[in-house]
Amino acid sequence: MEIHLFRPGDLPAIHHLLTSNRWEYFLDPIIDERGLAIRDENYFSSETAQTLVCYDESKLLGFIHFDNIKNSGSDAPSFTLCVDKDARGKGVGTKLLKEGIAYIFGRYDKIRRIYATTREDNAAMRKVFESLGFRQEARHKKEWENRETGEYVDAVGYALLREEFILK
Repeated sequence: MEIHLFRPGDLPAIHHLLTSNRWEYFLDPIIDERGLAIRDENYFSSETAQTLVCYDESKLLGFIHFDNIKNSGSDAPSFTLCVDKDARGKGVGTKLLKEGIAYIFGRYDKIRRIYATTREDNAAMRKVFESLGFRQEARHKKEWENRETGEYVDAVGYALLREEFILK
């Protein structure tokens, strides 16, 4: 596996990954052309956003996208982690998250925490969080809408402090 910072040439592979997978734990499980329109080069790499991509040879396995990056202690960047359906359960998400955290804490010395939420029923993501030292610090009752069913599920918030992150 090779992980690197987003380059403009990665955009077609990312768009393919997003449209060829079902994202059952996202607000919109199916990403269409409208969803791709907002995910341009500036979305993946800007003054306040960075993305790391993971390839196995020429196939994109996944990416981690950080946003709200400000080199201050008051704002915590959050992230979105996307892994191809064929690569799930094989450690790709854990490796991307670990590398992403190391990148953020290594590059932005004033960032003191990273925050993320996931649906309560996303057991795989919760396991990844806990394996890297994230702690659950919030439960948001019926916050996450499933637009296909119209149902709402609880979301859980996890955070990791700089001093709690240890490269394993």
